[in-house]
Amino acid sequence: MSTPRRKYQYLCTLGTTLAAFVSGSAVGLSSSAEIIFLQEYPDLHEHDMHYIDAALKIGAAVAEVYFGISISYLGSRLTMTAISIPYALGWYLLAIGKTKEKLCLGRFVLGFCLGATCVAAPMYIGEISDKDIRGMLCELFSLSMTFGILVIYCLGEFENMTLLTLPFSFFPLVMFVVMLFLPDSPVDLYKCGKIDEARNALIIFRGKDYDIESEMEEIKQYTTTGKDTFWKNLYRYSSIKATVMLIVMHCIQQLSGIYIIIMHAFRLCKMTNVFEKPNHGAIILGVVQLIFSSISTGVVDRIGRRPLWIISLAAMACGHIIIAQHFQTNVDDTRSLQPLIALIILVAAFCLGVGPLPFVMIAELLPVEIKGCISSIAMTFNWMLGFIVLISFQPIVDKKGESYMFYSYAGVCIVGILFVALVVIETKHKTLEQIQKELEGIR
Repeated sequence: MSTPRRKYQYLCTLGTTLAAFVSGSAVGLSSSAEIIFLQEYPDLHEHDMHYIDAALKIGAAVAEVYFGISISYLGSRLTMTAISIPYALGWYLLAIGKTKEKLCLGRFVLGFCLGATCVAAPMYIGEISDKDIRGMLCELFSLSMTFGILVIYCLGEFENMTLLTLPFSFFPLVMFVVMLFLPDSPVDLYKCGKIDEARNALIIFRGKDYDIESEMEEIKQYTTTGKDTFWKNLYRYSSIKATVMLIVMHCIQQLSGIYIIIMHAFRLCKMTNVFEKPNHGAIILGVVQLIFSSISTGVVDRIGRRPLWIISLAAMACGHIIIAQHFQTNVDDTRSLQPLIALIILVAAFCLGVGPLPFVMIAELLPVEIKGCISSIAMTFNWMLGFIVLISFQPIVDKKGESYMFYSYAGVCIVGILFVALVVIETKHKTLEQIQKELEGIR
């Protein structure tokens, strides 16, 4: 049989999307919770919210350092299993926390689990899926994150902190049970010397009638490419090239300013004066994210990664310029739909490419021996830049104005287009071994 069965690839990917759903909710919480925090906790001030939000980014960065080392030993599935209980604890701390310190701790724990999820889940999905649907399955991770963001935006309508947080402490417990029953990836098993178990896992994911021998040989080549030493593998040309690509991709993602919009959708909708109730604007943006994440999931393995990157960045640059012009010329015009249109363009374009593709390609570009380490380094850059963007946004706006910030974000997107066009390789419909050969310059 030449075509693999894909039922278990889909089922196991859906199992990991529970982690993505909870992660998206953790990201979107900032927008929904800000006004509730200030109403329910009189001791909190608006400037305290910057520290509470920043705790999420710091926790994620710390997780990358830790899991960059441990994921090579635990494997991607066990890593997701291990963070399930702390994830539940983080939500519970936010539900019962009444002080800035407890709220910061809860956000830090959520950030720690978020950081681990953003490395382990795409890695697991990339290693269990066949090359023809790998992009689509990896994009389901981002789709589930956007669904989590939308759900927590909607719950923000009730303006109740317990309702906004406590239900999400249940989902990680379900995730823990699901992860116990998922098989490890064949790559993880082969890397640990469990050849027969890797073969059995591949039969599960491809079907018993599928000839797995050629794929087993590819896994063997892929997992033994860097067996000499970790450092020798790290300094190979293909590894350096992939590392540069991934770090720059993640820098572009954060410096594009999109997480300012996602994490502060309520505040931005209030600033633009379009909605009487700003959370309605946030919900609209959440719906747009979900729709365009679904579109991206359907087209990524048809169009390819590079075209989606370029289309996404070009549209985001246009969106930033439109909203910058609004703040520059007619910020007090409440009848203008210009800022809403710009925000919709921004989140739609982000969900087409800039949002999901760094996670898709982190699962594709790296050899297995250094995948955990380098993906964690790239994600550490991601979260630390996110932290800097988050805490610097309001001071720069106060000093330079909103239009200056959004023109700057547009500039980042334009630089990103040039980088993708000149440096990033296409990975559509290529095996992991073929990608490594292309990075080495072998045709």
